[in-house]
Amino acid sequence: MKSANIDAIGILSTLNKHKTNKLVKAFPYTKNEILKRVYRVELDGKLNDLILDINKKHKSEISEIKRIPKTEKIQVYDPSDYMWTSHKDDWLWHLVKINASKAWDITKGSWDTKIAILDSWFDINHPDLMNKISPHYDPYDLASYTTDCTENNHGTAVASFAAGETDGGGQLASIGFNCRIIAYQAHDGNYLERAHHASLAMNADVVTSSAGGWRCNNTLDDMERIAVKEILDNGTIIVMPAGNGVKIVNDTDTTVSTRCRPTGSAIDRPWFPLSPLYDERIIIVSSTDKNDNHIFKVDDTTKRIHSFYPEVDVCAPGYCLMGASCTEVDTCSSSTCCVTSGWPYYGCGTGTSFATPIVAGVCALMKTINPNITPAEVQEIIKKNG
Repeated sequence: MKSANIDAIGILSTLNKHKTNKLVKAFPYTKNEILKRVYRVELDGKLNDLILDINKKHKSEISEIKRIPKTEKIQVYDPSDYMWTSHKDDWLWHLVKINASKAWDITKGSWDTKIAILDSWFDINHPDLMNKISPHYDPYDLASYTTDCTENNHGTAVASFAAGETDGGGQLASIGFNCRIIAYQAHDGNYLERAHHASLAMNADVVTSSAGGWRCNNTLDDMERIAVKEILDNGTIIVMPAGNGVKIVNDTDTTVSTRCRPTGSAIDRPWFPLSPLYDERIIIVSSTDKNDNHIFKVDDTTKRIHSFYPEVDVCAPGYCLMGASCTEVDTCSSSTCCVTSGWPYYGCGTGTSFATPIVAGVCALMKTINPNITPAEVQEIIKKNG
């Protein structure tokens, strides 16, 4: 709900009439005059009746009412079985491929450099994350993280690729090395507000998201565009996955749900709302394999091709990467049946979900070297040197 000059008492009376249970500023940390006048309303009554009443009584005061669109609960990754080999280069081949050790000769990052990750659940007791995620709760709604095998621990894996414990007692090295992780749950409805909170309230240097309340369509929204621009103008780098494209079996194109292909489009497109269609400074990441191939041959009959379209900026390792998993296993689909899995708590995962936090970690190292570097400058450097 976007307001102009309002009769606060009259509008509150109308809202109460329709059983409104929540009225808050959508972007409480904004400096933008338009976003300052945007409010989120939740009610037990009928929304259509409220809209009719508002238009009848307060049309000159409320410039616009928008129903929050239904978003898709999407995770951009393809889970795989645990994979351990006897050769360390196989476990962490993605770090070898991007010459991480050369970057660490220049900087190992800093605790003051913050990567905000909007995702599903985070195992706060994982040895590679317990000292890297701070605070140990979602800063937006203050919900605490625990070890819970019944939750979707996609965020646990993603965090381990961005800035898991390195050279400090954990088991996995990570490109972000000493950088800090701020963990958000990417819920429907207030997804963009959480990204905005990460930048404006928590001063995150990088915001990345590999799962959450995204949507896939061709609809542009001016309020979303303004909010995205303010995040970037605040100096926060946004890194997003391109999508997981297609799976081809015996030369048959099999649609994969974790991609965005709007109705009528012949190619995959970026997700909304953290979309380069709002601001081209957003970095979009697709995947390559150990041999720099964009097409990954799974076996003699199956291959994977992760999404690629004009807005994609860079490809990073994204096929069969070793990442963190929950330190508990589920024995009966109930939290009462979660038992400690025992070491190792790692597995092989594939998807632009995992390529994306690797790039986010690289961005964090760049921010450590030059805190004043802009999102556009980071994007240009990555495109020229990636």
